[in-house]
Amino acid sequence: MSAKQMGPNVAQAYKDATDNLIYLKRDQFQVTYYVWLMLAALYILSNGRSPGEKLFLQGGAALVGFLSVSLVWNFHASMEKFRSRLNSIYQNYFNDDEQRILQLEGANPHCFVTFLLTLSCVFASFFTIYLMK
Repeated sequence: MSAKQMGPNVAQAYKDATDNLIYLKRDQFQVTYYVWLMLAALYILSNGRSPGEKLFLQGGAALVGFLSVSLVWNFHASMEKFRSRLNSIYQNYFNDDEQRILQLEGANPHCFVTFLLTLSCVFASFFTIYLMK
């Protein structure tokens, strides 16, 4: 099977997909980092507070954990859309040998890192709630 020549519109779609994948991967880690910072701030704020105020801050920690998991998985879903676009480009513009030699696999669902980031956000949220008692 012979590969087709990639036009400028396809090249732009390829660049857009790869740029967005890089951005989304980096932002998954940044979200996790900022979650840890917010949880640390909530913990520091909880020191010396009344039980009612601590309960409010614990609710804030739970909300931060929930929103972080939602955001990390939303980024993951967006990455899957761009990976699907890349896979389509690979299949249409690279022959089978080129795909094999260059290891072009755009459809692999890279869930492991997303799962680890989710786990770290959930663990940090529960740990912060526990420490606030």
